[in-house]
Amino acid sequence: MNTKKILGAVSLIAILTVVIYACNKEKDHSNISETPNLGSNGHEEEQCLYTPEITRENIDNMICFYYDEYIQTHKSNGPGFFERVWKWLIAHTGRNEFFPNENCPYSNPCGPCPGICLNARDGEVFSAVSDDYLLSKSEYEDGIRLFQAALFNDSIMGLTFMQSCFVAADGNFYIPEDFSIGSQAAATFGKNEIIILQGTYPVSSAYTQNGTTLVKVQTF
Repeated sequence: MNTKKILGAVSLIAILTVVIYACNKEKDHSNISETPNLGSNGHEEEQCLYTPEITRENIDNMICFYYDEYIQTHKSNGPGFFERVWKWLIAHTGRNEFFPNENCPYSNPCGPCPGICLNARDGEVFSAVSDDYLLSKSEYEDGIRLFQAALFNDSIMGLTFMQSCFVAADGNFYIPEDFSIGSQAAATFGKNEIIILQGTYPVSSAYTQNGTTLVKVQTF
């Protein structure tokens, strides 16, 4: 088994183990008290009228909540279910307006720095790859980074970083403007288009070494 497969396997097992433990143990739900109350059959027992804003204080609980909600509504006894939830993607990292020149001395907007390069040639900001994909030395030096994504519902996507370069020094993931991830990546989630919305998204280090975040999306 190659290094990338080992890294992926360890990451997936870590997320699954911690999330299952966190979602089943008795814990304080004060930060997500207004999220849907899921019954034993996985359906909402009452309509969710308000979903709290994702903050640094509740990011761990919100990751747990959205993952648990997805599992409950997409139950499957087939093999590889967890792998079907999380897709392997690559993207070019790049500096944006949040990073002054002295912190990232590369040409704007792209370079091997925190954030996503939105200057993709053909609109394919994210590219889907196989689960045994290995970054070449030239790709890595050019700022290409590997990560995973899960579309939990039509408004929330989870991103798990396999390399830390997507996350800023302040522990946030910055999206300076709305952008489409590209048709090829969207198709892996059964969508024609997925737009990640502008925002500052806190990153949790509770489940993986390099962090997991939740971003707001629109899907079509």
